[in-house]
Amino acid sequence: MTFLTELAHFPADFSRLGVKYVSRLRVLKAENRRNVLSFLHCGPIRNEDMRLFGPDEAMSMTSPPHSSSSDNTLDVTARLRDVAPYLWTSLFWILVGGLLSAATANTPTRVIMWMSAYLTLVGGVVHAALFVGQAHLARILPSPRLSAIQSIVFHLGSAAVIGGVLTRAQWLTNVGTLVFDLSLLMFFMAVQDARNSKWLWPYRLAIAFVGVSSVVGIFLSLMIEH
Repeated sequence: MTFLTELAHFPADFSRLGVKYVSRLRVLKAENRRNVLSFLHCGPIRNEDMRLFGPDEAMSMTSPPHSSSSDNTLDVTARLRDVAPYLWTSLFWILVGGLLSAATANTPTRVIMWMSAYLTLVGGVVHAALFVGQAHLARILPSPRLSAIQSIVFHLGSAAVIGGVLTRAQWLTNVGTLVFDLSLLMFFMAVQDARNSKWLWPYRLAIAFVGVSSVVGIFLSLMIEH
């Protein structure tokens, strides 16, 4: 009897299952059409385009996409994971600057004090802030290769500045400053399509401040040299 009962209900269950999957296919078709129309119009779908769809499809297209705080958390976590190597590099230079300052505490010189501060503030804090800000603001993160180039150019410029000050080669300091400012320009341009415009200009103003400070550093190096 149980087998006969289940057999009798089989057509109804199969029909409900079919209706379920047909409805799902309609939603998928509507999503595909919406994507095509959005691509063709390069913007939101117009009201007259809704005539191409049935009532159910139109409703599925006009309903807002589902979003949750967990999605945003995952996005931020993934972005920070991408820039983690550069944050570790920043921490390394902060430690180097601190150790250098501690090692020369008994016999400090103007050059050593300056280099310790430069390694800590520029190589550490500024480097980390640039990558964290870029990860937070950029709509599309730069590729791993471009991020690596940003960091390399940043450190090449910094190394040239430090080398120029230590060797009293003003030309090397000037070249290092130009290379350093080039890296700042790369960070500046990477957030031109910022996701959060609230923090865009503070971030860019901070970059501009660092760039101006690097030019001021040239004059400070001249003072140290003389």
